[in-house]
Amino acid sequence: MPTKPKQGLKFEDLPDFLTIKELQQYLRCGETRAYELANTKGFPTMRHGSRFIFPKDKVKAWVEREVELRMLPKRLKAL
Repeated sequence: MPTKPKQGLKFEDLPDFLTIKELQQYLRCGETRAYELANTKGFPTMRHGSRFIFPKDKVKAWVEREVELRMLPKRLKAL
């Protein structure tokens, strides 16, 4: 019997502030990578006691900037 494909995670359905688990789901990464990002300078992280929380709009903007920065060298080589 064929398996039903997983329904994608929609950005607009996420809460305004993500937990580490929600960040993992959004970025499709493991727990270790999520904590590495949380401790990366410039990554949009807030602390709530001992817990990390992540403003989803800031995370999305960070991802978009990172994609642009990583694509820039490829564009320059093409010129």
